[in-house]
Order: sequence, then C-alpha cells, then structure tokens
Amino acid sequence: MTAGVVMPGAMLQADLHGLSRLDPASIDTAAKAFHTAARVWIAGFRSCRALATLLHYQLRLFRPDTTRLVGGTGPEDLDIGAFRPSDAVIIIGFAPYSRTGITTAREPRAAGCTVIAPADTPAAKPR
Repeated sequence: MTAGVVMPGAMLQADLHGLSRLDPASIDTAAKAFHTAARVWIAGFRSCRALATLLHYQLRLFRPDTTRLVGGTGPEDLDIGAFRPSDAVIIIGFAPYSRTGITTAREPRAAGCTVIAPADTPAAKPR
C-alpha cells in the first residue's frame, strides 16, 4: 500500500486511542457547564488561537448572543475584566504554554467562573 492509503487509517487509530482516554464524567460536566452558563468565553493563544477561533465560530451558531472570544474584538485584559461568576471559560492550551495563556487561565477562577480546559495532558490544569 502507498503512504496515502495507510495514513488515514493511522490517523483514525490515533483519534480512537485519544478518545478512549477521555473521562466521560469530565465531558458530561463540561457539557452541563456550557448549557447553564450565562456566557461562554473561549481563549486560545499562539498555536491554539485557530482552534479557539473555530470553536467560537461553531458555538456562535447555537448561542450567538452569549459566546465570546477572549481578545476577539479588543485587548484581552478588557475581556478578562468582564468575566462573571455565571460564565464558563474555555481555555485551550498545548505545550509550550504561552505566558498570556497561563495568566489568562488564573483569572476566571478568581472571578468565580466555571473553567473548562482542553489541553495536551491531564496535568495541564489551570492554576
């Protein structure tokens, strides 16, 4: 077989392996947080910005008035200052983590928000 035929199968196997390692209870908790949040904020920096922008676009299809992208229309600090306890904040990050991403990850907890943090390892929880 050529590499072009083998690669899709290998990619699907890698996806299956990754999905099998996810905790269903965590997925359920995140889904409930999305559903009950007054607003959903999405943050992703450097290599994760494109993923955050895509998620923002997709969520806006269902929640156009309550979905925000951190730094989407102005400086990040203005958005971070707008976090409220009834909000859910999704922070997407992969190593090497940006300084801005680490700083941003601390703020929603201080504001009393629900934090959802898809990352490259379970040890990469926002601090």
